[in-house]
Amino acid sequence: MKKDLLIIFGTLLLTNVFGITKLPNTPLLILVLVMGILGYIENRNSIFIKPIAVFIVGLLISIISCKVFREQDYLDSFKALPNYFFILFYFGLIYLKPKLTDIENAFIFLTLMFNTIYILQFVLLQWGVVFVSSAEGSLDAATEARFRMAGSGLSSLGLFFGLNKFILKKKLIYLLILLSSLVVILLMSFRTMIFFSSLFAFILIFKINGFNKKTILWVVVSSLFFIVMLNIPVLNEKVQYMINKQQTETLSNKDYVRVVTMDFYLRDYFKSPWEMLFGSGQPFSKTTYYKYHESLNAQGIYYVDWGLWGLSWVLGILSVCGILWYSIKAFLLKVPMLYYYLGIWFLYLVVSSITTAEFFRAGNFVIQALCLYALNLIYVLVKIQLLENEQEYIQQEKI
Repeated sequence: MKKDLLIIFGTLLLTNVFGITKLPNTPLLILVLVMGILGYIENRNSIFIKPIAVFIVGLLISIISCKVFREQDYLDSFKALPNYFFILFYFGLIYLKPKLTDIENAFIFLTLMFNTIYILQFVLLQWGVVFVSSAEGSLDAATEARFRMAGSGLSSLGLFFGLNKFILKKKLIYLLILLSSLVVILLMSFRTMIFFSSLFAFILIFKINGFNKKTILWVVVSSLFFIVMLNIPVLNEKVQYMINKQQTETLSNKDYVRVVTMDFYLRDYFKSPWEMLFGSGQPFSKTTYYKYHESLNAQGIYYVDWGLWGLSWVLGILSVCGILWYSIKAFLLKVPMLYYYLGIWFLYLVVSSITTAEFFRAGNFVIQALCLYALNLIYVLVKIQLLENEQEYIQQEKI
């Protein structure tokens, strides 16, 4: 089997085909752990191994903390974390050794597939048809529905990937990825996601072209096109929906759910400062601890509403430090212009996850593993090229 097809198969398997299928998580977790061990044995010098190790250690500590402070069994806590352990897919890729072209071919297929399924599900919601298991129910009208699919990070990755490649290669396939990703982001109607995806798209344009007439033209054309898209009836209703929410959902409103959530977690949730440091653990279905979180959710209290900060309340500060470490490293890594989108995407994930769960939504660690592997491969290839150039220079000096 070609390795790009193997990557696509693995991604669809770990994301349950973006939530369409319902494979049990435990076998998938075992599979990814085996892949992680094989990949680690294969190459212990990959550039992201340390931050990923910090993240995994943080997860294991949160399991112990959950047993100590919340009396949830170790095995239950472990089984509650498959989404996070899927980052180990990175080591599975190291073991498989796909080429960079294999990864990007997989990106093309996966982003277009994800966007197509999302748009189709949105259209079918108008008739009350739901075929994606992770989709949230529609509200009064389908145009107001906000639902997520496993691997939702593909929409933002597709936006930056399509933009980066289209600017440099001018191929229609990349324009299709760009436009379909933009439509999906708008249909999701999350204000933070729309704002930061637009901001980082402009940053990517400036990073590729610099500040010149060409860049200004790109920004003007992109802005005009964005305005035109917002006037499409369905998308315009999404915008109106977000504007109406903005009038009440502000941090200055003491009754706003995020304000209530922050106040509860900082004042009443933790049983000890140590629990705050190590995390209270991820609740597993049907346990007493899970039912406690369900009661909090019924009151509108969700730790995910505070993004990575909220994640630290459950998985511990060390886990979030590991996440931030590999994300910042990914952004700062020097790569050729064709691959700027990778670092931009990781920075976008971090910044947009100040008040959203975008970074750690179901399936997104699988996509992150793909991108981290691509960056590791680019790093190795650039290093080899530099060594070859140095050797060539030394040979010329001898002559």
